[in-house]
Amino acid sequence: MAGQSIVRRFTVVCRQVVEDQLAKLLVVYWGKPLLDQISSAANRIDSELAMRADEVGSKVNSNVRSLTVYPLTVEYEVRVDDRMVVLLSYELTE
Repeated sequence: MAGQSIVRRFTVVCRQVVEDQLAKLLVVYWGKPLLDQISSAANRIDSELAMRADEVGSKVNSNVRSLTVYPLTVEYEVRVDDRMVVLLSYELTE
């Protein structure tokens, strides 16, 4: 196994209020073209954060970062030592 590196994924979690933000966006845009884009963006955000949360997006402050995957922006806290990401908010990108 020499030369192989082990990829340690981040666990992505959020509080109910953050889940509710995303759910509200999905309800508001239900049946509209933007719905598929919102859903795809949320899935891509989860994938990106699980693999490299400490590298993607832009730094807001020491532990908080922001990532935009059109049409969503998410703010999240990175806990590198715990390999955990805590989603703080979702919002629709203008």
